[in-house]
Amino acid sequence: MAKSTHDAAPYYFHEGTNYHAYRYLGCQLTRKGKNYRYTFRTWAPNAVAVAVVGDFCDWSEGIAMQRITPGGVWELVYPSPVSIEGQPYKFRILTAAGEVRLKGDPYARFSRGSDDGASLVCHPSAYTWRDGKWLAHRRRVISTGKNGYYLSTPINIYEVHLPSFSRHDDNTYLSYRELADTIGPYVKRMGYTHVEIMPITEYPYDASWGYQVCGYFAPTSRLGTPDDLRYFVDTLHTMGIGVIMDWVPAHFPKDAWGLYRMKSSIRKRHSSR
Repeated sequence: MAKSTHDAAPYYFHEGTNYHAYRYLGCQLTRKGKNYRYTFRTWAPNAVAVAVVGDFCDWSEGIAMQRITPGGVWELVYPSPVSIEGQPYKFRILTAAGEVRLKGDPYARFSRGSDDGASLVCHPSAYTWRDGKWLAHRRRVISTGKNGYYLSTPINIYEVHLPSFSRHDDNTYLSYRELADTIGPYVKRMGYTHVEIMPITEYPYDASWGYQVCGYFAPTSRLGTPDDLRYFVDTLHTMGIGVIMDWVPAHFPKDAWGLYRMKSSIRKRHSSR
């Protein structure tokens, strides 16, 4: 089903059992020596053509992708002599009805969000975690069984919408890092054991409080970078505070750059009458 018979990822993706599709779709980086290789993949089963557009290539036409599976996975292998980390891109999708749609990458790990929605090339960082003590504690107090999780200690959860918790004097958002250093001591002082964060997966509309998700794998850029979010979680863990993140799969906005009509489902309809 794919160009490589040794790669089972597309088979399981179309079967619906690829539970690590984020390692297959999106933008994957392979570096060999001084050269970089980026592999872009997306699923657009009803598209006529798909291209990658971005700062590292032309924004109007971009670089054409190849359809590599009958089920509609498209791929582009992009070699580069330099890193394109942090650069924005989108998928340019041509529908059977002749419409052109510019879409953010559903599997992007970072995004510009808001009305623009351009995805940002982003790959695993070298962030050094400091939460080993917390993880060991969590293993001791939380055990799993066939009926779910079992706690050997009470928990007290503080739910928070991060952009609303506090602001700068000019009403701009605090960053993930600033929030960690603010929320952590407050929650500890108030006797909470966990912080539950209202949705921070990338969303276009501020007033939705994160409940209109367009990027399920990207933390909102309103508050900083993925490493800044790592710092937030890590810092709370080092204070002995657990972090729970809301995940909202049901709310589905119609913003043009998001998942709305991502599959390019418009087909030409023919009638025998």
